[in-house]
Amino acid sequence: MSSFAQVHEVLLIDDDGVDRQNIRRILAPVRNINITEAHSGEHAMQILENLEPALVITDIFMPDVDGLEFLTQLATKGITFPVIAITGLNDSKYVDFLKVAQNFGAVYSMEKKDMERDLARVAHEILSGRLESSHQYHPYC
Repeated sequence: MSSFAQVHEVLLIDDDGVDRQNIRRILAPVRNINITEAHSGEHAMQILENLEPALVITDIFMPDVDGLEFLTQLATKGITFPVIAITGLNDSKYVDFLKVAQNFGAVYSMEKKDMERDLARVAHEILSGRLESSHQYHPYC
């Protein structure tokens, strides 16, 4: 008797190829995932025409269609799936872009400097259904 584990499609959106490679490395311990990469929010929207991801991980700051605009387009089209928003540039003294991303629909947000510690765990929790409906914000909860 054999059982087949469900493979979860993950869409990774980041304009920086080195960051995408780093995220792939961080997610390597998460079992049964297939990662598809997009280099912009616009590219991601094209990919979504043929892909139904179980999880999306998006950078917030990218040229053309950034992560916030991507989240807005999803909401406008009624597309729903869990999104983790990430950024390496959350240093504005006026706006907390991680909280803004959650207000736009991300279920979790984190700074890129925290990915090594948190991303694989959070992705696993979302894919296993333990974090699906709650908005989490790290590290300032």
